[in-house]
Amino acid sequence: MNGGPRQNVAGRSPRRAPRRGMALYIAVMATALLVTVLGLAGLVAVGIQRRESVELSDRIAARYYSKSAVELALQRIAGDANWRTTYPSGVESAGLTLGDPGGGTVSWIVTDSDGNLDDSDTRLTLRGVGRVGDAVQVSGVEVLVAGTGPVELRSMTSTSSAATGQLLSSQWWCQYVKPTLPETAVSWRVTGVEFYCVESNDKNMSITLYEPVASNWPSGTVIDSLTFKSKVVSNYWSWNSFAFAGTTSMPPDQGVCIALTTTESSAPIQFQYLTGGVAEADSALITGTPAWSAYATNKALR
Repeated sequence: MNGGPRQNVAGRSPRRAPRRGMALYIAVMATALLVTVLGLAGLVAVGIQRRESVELSDRIAARYYSKSAVELALQRIAGDANWRTTYPSGVESAGLTLGDPGGGTVSWIVTDSDGNLDDSDTRLTLRGVGRVGDAVQVSGVEVLVAGTGPVELRSMTSTSSAATGQLLSSQWWCQYVKPTLPETAVSWRVTGVEFYCVESNDKNMSITLYEPVASNWPSGTVIDSLTFKSKVVSNYWSWNSFAFAGTTSMPPDQGVCIALTTTESSAPIQFQYLTGGVAEADSALITGTPAWSAYATNKALR
């Protein structure tokens, strides 16, 4: 009889130990699970923050790209006489990559409100598109058709009543011009000039754009310059075009002096000019040997 109760008491101890161990195990697992969940939540939060940071960075970069697209499009249009067919109304241009591959692209869309760029512009708009990653930003401007030079000088297309001049180291020639711009214009730039000329000898020559002084004579400040062999000029009388980078903008009330110069004693080119009768208010023919010494408002280079 005395042995029975001792056996029951001894028999309960092994059954209580596993219950306590199981409770401890469950508590440890629950804590570990909670820590894991908190850790995963933190990783998810970091991932979301990183994606938001990248998206914000891409949007900011794309915004700058869109503005660059507008500037690039204006430069391309200014240097393309056939831009109305190069960029059909409402059609986005091919994307151009800026920087490293995958860094982002720029493109642009020129749109006329009547859908036809070939006729007189109804309302011309230019939209620059910047893309970086999944971000797309668009900047837009309204484009106004501006004057491209004094009206009278641009109308001098007839070859009659024009004299022939030649460029020499002892005879430099310069034309002062000032374009007629819209009242809303804030700046302008030279992207090209044309001269009616012919090659004489394959010699070095330069076409230089100078800022004018207050009296419209050439100053010592160079806006842009081209130096080349005159063999690029046609060997028969014709209009010859010369393109400038057009990177320097000038205020709308400023003109420009376009100078033909050379250090050669044999003439690189011959050209035509009007010896009188020019009434254009914002022009003058300036000559020198080689320092500028004569200024005539009634004469002009063609």
